[in-house]
Amino acid sequence: MNHQFFNGNFAIAEAQKCREMLLEQTGSKSTWCIVTKKGFWPASYYFPGDEDLVREKLTHGHEVLLVFAFGPRHVLAGGDYQAIDPESAQKLLRRYARTAMKEKGLGYRRLSRITT
Repeated sequence: MNHQFFNGNFAIAEAQKCREMLLEQTGSKSTWCIVTKKGFWPASYYFPGDEDLVREKLTHGHEVLLVFAFGPRHVLAGGDYQAIDPESAQKLLRRYARTAMKEKGLGYRRLSRITT
């Protein structure tokens, strides 16, 4: 999922759209995350408050790997914009959501028994 066409403003707007849609669908608090990568360095995660840093990184060669929103029990990424259980998400989204949830202190639990 390579989004080289993303600039900082577009990536942030897409992330905010995902967060708003997740809130509408689940009614629970959520946040957004933008995952970028440059070369062989590990992926970097950016959250609300990091907007200037996202713009700077994308200007200096980082590529957007994934833009998504997440809450305690659901994740939502672009495409069909449907809130889903992290366990049933595509491999890429599941992997990045797990790390983002850990970084934000939400913890990552097996949630496959929870309906969306």
